Amino acid sequence: MSKNLNIETNTLTCVYTINDAEQFEKEKARIMENFKQSKNEPWAITAISIGHEIHRLDLIEEAHAQNRHDLLNDIFGIIDPTKIDSISQLASF
Repeated sequence: MSKNLNIETNTLTCVYTINDAEQFEKEKARIMENFKQSKNEPWAITAISIGHEIHRLDLIEEAHAQNRHDLLNDIFGIIDPTKIDSISQLASF
């Protein structure tokens, strides 16, 4: 991935990996406080997910590549997509 973030866009997706839940609590509180409220900042947090959505997209792409569109609802329903590495681990596979 390019480190140059000087791309004209209105959206930036950021994925946090929480290595220490206790230490992350302060940051999580800040995120929740700013969710959908800009508080005069030039930005606003407009979406939050407890799942790893980038990995979910990988699973969707894998299902699409294997023409397994029947698995998409199962992929969308996974609470924590990091619990599986591949669509072959889905119960409906």
